[in-house]
Amino acid sequence: EGTRNLTAWSLLQRAEQLHREGEAAAEAGDSLALARTFGTADSLLAVAEPLDPRWSDPIVLRALLAYRRSRLVNDDPGLAEPWIRTGLGHIERALAVQANNPDALELRGNLRYYSFLLELGTDQARQKQLIASAESDFVKATELNPSQAGAYASLSHLYNNKATEGNASNAIDVIDAANRALAADAFLSNADVIIYRLFSSLYDISDFPKAEKWCREGLRRFPGNSRFTECRLYLMSIKGAKPDPAMAWRLADTLVALTSEDGREFQRLQANLLVAAALARASIAGNTPQLADSARHLVARSLGNPEIDPPRELPLDAAFVYTMLGDKAAALQQLKVFVAANPNSGASLADPNGWWFKDLQQDPGFLRLVGSGS
Repeated sequence: EGTRNLTAWSLLQRAEQLHREGEAAAEAGDSLALARTFGTADSLLAVAEPLDPRWSDPIVLRALLAYRRSRLVNDDPGLAEPWIRTGLGHIERALAVQANNPDALELRGNLRYYSFLLELGTDQARQKQLIASAESDFVKATELNPSQAGAYASLSHLYNNKATEGNASNAIDVIDAANRALAADAFLSNADVIIYRLFSSLYDISDFPKAEKWCREGLRRFPGNSRFTECRLYLMSIKGAKPDPAMAWRLADTLVALTSEDGREFQRLQANLLVAAALARASIAGNTPQLADSARHLVARSLGNPEIDPPRELPLDAAFVYTMLGDKAAALQQLKVFVAANPNSGASLADPNGWWFKDLQQDPGFLRLVGSGS
C-alpha cells in the first residue's frame, strides 16, 4: 500500500515471515533460531529501506524487531538497553519519513515505556520524562487511529503503574484504556492480561459486579490460565461474600497446579493467604470464630521470606487478612515489612478509593506508616 517498488515490497514480506518464525522460536525457547531469523529479517529490511526512502514500513519493522529483542532478554537492563537504543534510532527515521504514523508512535511509546520499567533513566527526572513521553506517544497514536489496540493496551499498563502511586483517577483511566483495547481487537495476543487488568482494577475500586463479570469472561476464554482461578479466590474476599472454605481450598490447589515450577512455592504461599482471606470473610458472614482462628494460623505459616518473595507481596496480603480479622497491630506489622521493601508505596496504601485498609485509615500508626512511605 505504501510503495510501488516491487523489490522493497517483496523484501518486507520475507522479513515479516522471518519475524513470525522468530517469534515461534522464542516461544519454543530456541534462542539461536531467534537470533538467526531476526538477524536475517533485519538485513533484508536494511536492503529494502533505501529502495523507497518515502516508505516507512521497513523502518518500523526494523524497530519492532529491535524492541522484541529487548523484551526477550529476561528483563536484563544491560542486554536490553542496546536493543532499545537501536529501536529508537530506527523509529526516529521512520517518523522523519511519516510523522503521523500511529504504528511508529505506538512503538516509540513502547520503547520509552520499557526503558522506564527497566529504570534506564539516569535519575528521577529522566524517569518521569520517559513515562510522560511514552504516555504522549500512546495517546497520539490512539488519536490518529482510534482502533490502535496495542497502544490502548500499553496505556492501560502505564496507567495501572501510575495508579499504584495512589492516583485514584488513574484507576478509571486503566479501565477505560483496557476496554478500548478489547473493543478495538478482542483477540489481542495479550487479551488475557487485559481482561485480568480489568478485573483487578474494578476489584480495587470496589466495583465488584463488574469485576466478577470480567473474572467470568477470563475463565470462559482462558480456562487454563491461572489468573482466572486466582480472581475467583479474590472474589471470595469481597464484602458481602459468603465463601465456601472447601471450594477455596480446591481453587487454591488448582492455582498452584497451574503455576510453573519456578514460581510454585511463592504461588502456594499466596494461595494460602487468599484462602485465609476467604476463611476470614466466611467467619464474618457466619459469625464463626473457629474459621477466624484457622485464618490466623494459615497466615502465620504463609508469610514467606525475601528469597521467595523479593518485593514482599505476601506481607501485604497478610495485612489484608489481619485487617479483616480486626487485628490492627498484626496488620500494621506486616505493612511495615511491605513498605520497607517498597518505599514509594505509601500513597497507594492511603488511597481513599482503596478498600483493603479502609478500617486502618484513621489509625495513627497507619498514618505514620503511609506518610513515611509516600
